Amino acid sequence: MTRFALLLLLAALGCAPGDPDAPPNDPAPEVADALASDLQTRLASAGLKAVTLDVASGEGLEAYALANVSPSEGAYLVQWADLGQVELEQVLSAMVPAPEAEGFFYPAAPSPAFGMMRADSVVAVARGGTGELLAVMNGAFLETPMQPSTRLAFPVASGGEIVTGGSSPNGPGRPGARGRRWDQPLRALAMGTREVRIADVDPASGAPLGADAFADAFASYAPEAHPTRRATRFHVFGALDRDGDGTTETLVAVTNDGTTSIEQTGAVLDALGVAPEARIAPDGGASVFVWNRSSGALHRPTGDQPLPHFLTLRLR
Repeated sequence: MTRFALLLLLAALGCAPGDPDAPPNDPAPEVADALASDLQTRLASAGLKAVTLDVASGEGLEAYALANVSPSEGAYLVQWADLGQVELEQVLSAMVPAPEAEGFFYPAAPSPAFGMMRADSVVAVARGGTGELLAVMNGAFLETPMQPSTRLAFPVASGGEIVTGGSSPNGPGRPGARGRRWDQPLRALAMGTREVRIADVDPASGAPLGADAFADAFASYAPEAHPTRRATRFHVFGALDRDGDGTTETLVAVTNDGTTSIEQTGAVLDALGVAPEARIAPDGGASVFVWNRSSGALHRPTGDQPLPHFLTLRLR
């Protein structure tokens, strides 16, 4: 059984409802102020004052860093990870017996129901894996929050198999979804790779989901096509070539505090040099979860609602 097959099994069973050994949510100010990171320097050079909350040094590029950015409006958590030294993986809950819906966003793939996992359980089990766990975040959009099970909004690939075609009523090509935003295709983010791969999803074929380069991946909105334009919590992820060698080895994840829009959240990625076409917006709003090894849970889902899909970052 692979590490994450075991993780899925344990999380689906609801093991480890909490972690009494988890660090406090807020690091001591004197500790936070004493930390410095290349991420903080990069943000400062773009005119953004940042405080480093966590850093993992690496060979060559900084392996991982987390910083808090507080511009004139709103506040943002900014993470970056060199995927040559840090592994990005998805944690998908087990399917549950329920009638399948028609999958809309991937040809011939149905949309089954998945069980829900509590964030604390996912963190507790993931911390027992190989390689130090750095961070856990929520991932794919779900259809029915606060229920024992849910369908996923958009396609997910696992091990080269399309496990759901997605059944969201919102998205490119859905009946009644008209306007410029809906002309923008979904985007896919690959897992388990040593470079950040973000690509548009072909609405006719579903490519590149399930192909070798996207064997483990999930689809979501391009930020400019996200249907929510008001202020709420957002994640925006991006691919960055930090060392200028032509490879986008760095995953950048920006999470706002709920007081700014997705455009304002994206402005932080602008400052870091992440191209607009190299971005994807995972589920936001009530689903936002961010856990870090030093700071604990920095964002929690509203009402601590369970979720079906998470993302982990761990040292290789």
